[in-house]
Amino acid sequence: AVLDAALARHGVPRVGAKASASGSRALVRWVLETAFHPMDPAALHGLLCADPGPVPRSVARRLVRAFDSLPGRGSPDWTAALAEGLDRIEEERRLGVAVRISALIDPVVPRDAALTIAKLATRLRVLTTWAHGRVAGEPRLVEVIAFSDRVLALAHAGGEPGYGRMALRRLCDEVDRDVTAVTAAEVGLAGVTSPAALLGPARVVVWWGFTRDQAPRSPRLRLSEAERTGLAAEGVVAPDPGSMMAGEARRWRRPLGLATEALVLVCPRTDEASAATHPHPLWDEFVATMPVPDEALRLVTPVITRLVARRAPVALRPRLVGCDVARAPGPLAVRSPESPSSIERLLACSLAWALHYPAMLRRGIGTGPGDPNPLLYGNLAHHVLAEVFEDGGLSPADAAVRADALFEAALPALAEQLLLPEHQVERAVAKRAVVESAREVGDLLLKTGATIRGVEVPLTGSIGALAVDGRADLVLDNPAVVIDFKWGSTTYRKRMERGAALQLAIYAALAKTGATMPGGAYLSLGTQHIVASRGTPIAHARFTGTHSVDDMLSAALVGLDARVRELADGTLVAPAALEEVDDSRLDDGVLRIAPACEYCEFSGLCGQRVRP
Repeated sequence: AVLDAALARHGVPRVGAKASASGSRALVRWVLETAFHPMDPAALHGLLCADPGPVPRSVARRLVRAFDSLPGRGSPDWTAALAEGLDRIEEERRLGVAVRISALIDPVVPRDAALTIAKLATRLRVLTTWAHGRVAGEPRLVEVIAFSDRVLALAHAGGEPGYGRMALRRLCDEVDRDVTAVTAAEVGLAGVTSPAALLGPARVVVWWGFTRDQAPRSPRLRLSEAERTGLAAEGVVAPDPGSMMAGEARRWRRPLGLATEALVLVCPRTDEASAATHPHPLWDEFVATMPVPDEALRLVTPVITRLVARRAPVALRPRLVGCDVARAPGPLAVRSPESPSSIERLLACSLAWALHYPAMLRRGIGTGPGDPNPLLYGNLAHHVLAEVFEDGGLSPADAAVRADALFEAALPALAEQLLLPEHQVERAVAKRAVVESAREVGDLLLKTGATIRGVEVPLTGSIGALAVDGRADLVLDNPAVVIDFKWGSTTYRKRMERGAALQLAIYAALAKTGATMPGGAYLSLGTQHIVASRGTPIAHARFTGTHSVDDMLSAALVGLDARVRELADGTLVAPAALEEVDDSRLDDGVLRIAPACEYCEFSGLCGQRVRP
């Protein structure tokens, strides 16, 4: 099985050995897991990424990315991704695909409840119906159909009205134990599970593991003569140990009669524990039939003839080197509109900008979900805080109470992962951050006397010659301040200190309604610290930078003009491809943004990943 798996992985024809359970059968397990809420996100990811799978790729890609952002099957991102993916399906298939996805992915019972037989049957019927429709082109799906049918039959045989999550896992395990998956032999070599499985003549038979401990041992029913007589009187014939042993011997002799040219018996000197091994009992029978037993030694060789591999010269591949300047096939232009984040990427690395936006390259969906992390906490906090202050300002205490209630209400739809027992610490961290951040916003309103213009405010305008659209987290009036919610504090304090808070400066420019530019500040959701730009009227900010929003915006326009000219010439730059780049900073009137290579999916293309 190990050899077969390795051969398959390298695209080489397989031997045909006994294989472990196929990925197709895992579809049944994943479909059962998705019936419960909350669920392990890894199972949902497996179901979405399965190939072949019941979720079309156009839908699966979008759902995976939505789930990466907020791991909940009821979030706005999830709903929008599902709708967008279904729009890519042909109209005549769209309704059927939507019904199938809903039936297989939507939860129907709480995690600690039982799934009724009726709901179990409905779920598996949808899966097998899809598999029947695809089995002609995907023969592997026969296993899905058979596995589903056996699980359902076993559930019916159990006589229970419903089964919990762990009980369903045990049913699947029981069916798995009864199924032997065998791959087709493709190179003239075929493997069988035991000598008795050899059904016809073979030119050469290699019996690997020809050891005593591999000889089958049928269970012996120990009965007295009186017990056997009593059973016989009742019409019960007890198995005869002698007949059973004779049957075993006949079965393990099959290779002797079916090998037409050679029979190779391989007995390792030691077992896995380094203990000495002994040949299979068949060897003793074989030696006993020889006229001169010592002649059996002529058939034994302690050394396998060494095979010499053929060697052929292969030209060395050229060593990969980074490229900090690339040429596009033709001139490029900025999009209309751009966003604050895309402008920052353009300034930092125009190659990454071109690959992400004009070329629309995205990473694959094979990378599974990770544990809860600050990115999830930040996304969750953005959503909850927008609801807390959607009707205007609140006192610190009222804001905290409302945030607490909204967090608990939103969690099942937005981040069911945090409801799992193993993530209670992470849930507490996220909840505390949301509640205390809401309290801090309330305190900010109280101390500054500001009013809320809006939360998650859509903004449109222009920066130089670029049309820009964005969405600001929080915009205040009287005094006018734009606040951007971020999880960390150290990184954004450094940006403010060095005059590199570009996105914040763009949001402030877009939010400008009069002659005066609004101030800009970061609110750290993890620490509830406020970091403000120079001139921002927040007296109690933990840190105030030496650069104003106007300073940063003016310096950014200088760099943007240069980038736009490079694009028109078809020149794309990747500053970090060959060497480390200094941190982002405003220097000599020009804003230089360091590429975020640690988060970039293209670092292997420019060469940054292979940089010495």
